[in-house]
Amino acid sequence: MSALERFWVKVDVYASPEGCWPWLAALDRKGYGAFYDGYRMRRAYRFGYEALVGPIPSGLELDHLCRNRGCVNPSHLEPVTHSENVRRGGNALKVSCPTGHPYDRVDPKTGGRRCRRCHAVVELGRRADRTPAQRQADLEYFRVYNATRRVAK
Repeated sequence: MSALERFWVKVDVYASPEGCWPWLAALDRKGYGAFYDGYRMRRAYRFGYEALVGPIPSGLELDHLCRNRGCVNPSHLEPVTHSENVRRGGNALKVSCPTGHPYDRVDPKTGGRRCRRCHAVVELGRRADRTPAQRQADLEYFRVYNATRRVAK
């Protein structure tokens, strides 16, 4: 049996109404399909893309547009640069900080997102006119406040 025939045995083309083709065989630690092509272990979505569409352009990587790492449907894959793939990734989809506040501030230095409430409390703790004990009390209040926020969600 050829590698392509073995590949198709492990794909369910009709499983998802969204059009995803889930990989039915082994998944790696990160949730991507693992496939032995006869020479080496490969990511199943890469093997399927190369078999059905063609080679992945040099310097690019495949982005799952459906956000399903187990999907091997080539129409759900787009060759993009690494930086674009990271930009589109999971952190771009997050809308709130770990304490539950909405991200509503962009750090001008790093471009990272922050929530105003957590940033204000941290900055309050750094103010030069506060004694070390006052700064420590501010930070402790912030920790307690966030701990209660997490439980209340």
